[in-house]
Amino acid sequence: MAELADLFGRAALVARDPENFDQVTELTEEERHALAYEHEHKWNGPFMLWYSVGLCAVGAATQVSTDQQLSRL
Repeated sequence: MAELADLFGRAALVARDPENFDQVTELTEEERHALAYEHEHKWNGPFMLWYSVGLCAVGAATQVSTDQQLSRL
């Protein structure tokens, strides 16, 4: 875990002011580029991730509906 301390330190600096991450001098160019991409493409992700999110949402809605119907009995 000690080898990750530097990474967590840089992450904490970004977390302090996420909108101005480009001004954090401790970040590498690769980290700065990755954060800029994430900032510009917020909803980019693998298809299966979004498929499973949607599937879980439908399952949760179905469960709530079933629970409400059973509570009326």
